[in-house]
Order: sequence, then C-alpha cells, then structure tokens
Amino acid sequence: AVVRTNNQNYLVSGSDVGCCKVIVWDPVTWQPNQAHVAHQGAITGIVTYKTKPILSAGYDKKLNIINVEQDAIVLAGIPCESPITGLIKNKNASRLIASCLDKALYIWQIVRDYKLKAESVVLERKIQNNCKISGMVSSQILPELIVISTQDAKIKLVNI
Repeated sequence: AVVRTNNQNYLVSGSDVGCCKVIVWDPVTWQPNQAHVAHQGAITGIVTYKTKPILSAGYDKKLNIINVEQDAIVLAGIPCESPITGLIKNKNASRLIASCLDKALYIWQIVRDYKLKAESVVLERKIQNNCKISGMVSSQILPELIVISTQDAKIKLVNI
C-alpha cells in the first residue's frame, strides 16, 4: 500500500523476517522509516484510509490501525473470528472486507471522527461462502458490490 503524509509518499508492507511487522518504507532510500510489531502471525492485508492511517490484518485474527504521522499503532487487536487471508476496502472507503479461512467474508463499517482525526471499525456482518475465497476486488461501479474468486474456480458478485 502507498500512504502519503507530510507531502511524501511511503510504501507500506508486511515484513518477511518474523512475519509480524508492518514496515513503512522511504521509497527514495529504500530504508525502513517505521516498523510496528502489529501481529502475532503473518500479515495478510494492508489498506490505506482517506485520512492517512493504515489498517493491517493477519492470520492472528486481528486488525490494527496504524497512524503513520504519529508513528504509532492507535488501535490494536480488533478481533475477527477466523484467520484473515485478504483485506480490501470498498469503492467509497466506507467498509472494510476481510476474507477468512472459515470461507466467510467479514464486513466492517469504517467509523470516522474528523474532529479528533480518529478512525475505528465496527463489525457489521459475516457473509458465509461455501468455498475458500482466493481473491477479492472492489467494484468500481457500485460501492456496495465486490467481486470474489473462489478455490473452486468460480467468480461471484457479492452485495456487501
């Protein structure tokens, strides 16, 4: 994911050593600018918000919100029922969608407080699928639609 702060772009990734860190990279020097121990297992998704924080997800069944400007995890350990395998936001960034090992999609509403410059997520619902989800893409037409691919070689349009 790419995040822009203080008029500079940064690349954000999960680490390959230890698998539990979210690294914020300086793309000019290719050196880590920040490192956050955010998970107890592999990081499986990173998305950016409109107001600069990033959200990470992992096999440890947790979501974390990291504020790059503050160099801090501002909300840690948002629970999920199953290990998270993928993470996207919908077209208008009002929801986060996680695919999980239990063959389900978990839908969180993004809650913003612009006055406090804070963000959180609230679990709205779980949509059970009959097969593991191997990929997800937000619809560019309608914000309430996503496209998923499943391990049984099917593509589905899902109304979240």
